[in-house]
Amino acid sequence: MNIKRESAIIRQMLYLLATIRNGKITRTAEENGIKTSNLSSLLKDLEKAAGVPLLNRKSDGVEPTTAGRELYKLAREFEETLQKFRNMQSRIKHNEEVYLYLPPNVEVALDAYDDREYITVVDSFHESDVAILNDAASVDEAESETTRVIVQNNVLLTNLWIVCRKKQDEKAVRLYRFLVDSIM
Repeated sequence: MNIKRESAIIRQMLYLLATIRNGKITRTAEENGIKTSNLSSLLKDLEKAAGVPLLNRKSDGVEPTTAGRELYKLAREFEETLQKFRNMQSRIKHNEEVYLYLPPNVEVALDAYDDREYITVVDSFHESDVAILNDAASVDEAESETTRVIVQNNVLLTNLWIVCRKKQDEKAVRLYRFLVDSIM
């Protein structure tokens, strides 16, 4: 892989994406601090490499051709991947992951959980920050915050314990409270 060449293509795709969104080459150039003529050349180079026009240039701006719309979709997917990469970097940097233990027979929908945090489900209670347990034997109530939940339907009565092992960790406490509120 020729990284220098690939980075040039990525740059061109991102400029194409911004230009299609803005509808104007001049606005995209201004937003990115480059000359309009340089941006226009970059876009023409991308069109030359693609072998087809990607933009219909008009006096009042630009609009994508059919091929331009297809490349726009790919560029958006790349942009989303790039954002996921940035989010992961931020998560690693700020250690925003919360570890949750769920026993195999417990299913909990975490759809409503705060979008800012990332949850990793772990295989062992001892590795987790927050856990849902169906056995109180492993819970040390002095070391953790614990809520007992009684789950009952017409046939079955089950006890669950929701445990926050890191009472000083704000993210773990938020997840713990979310689980308690959601289940109860």
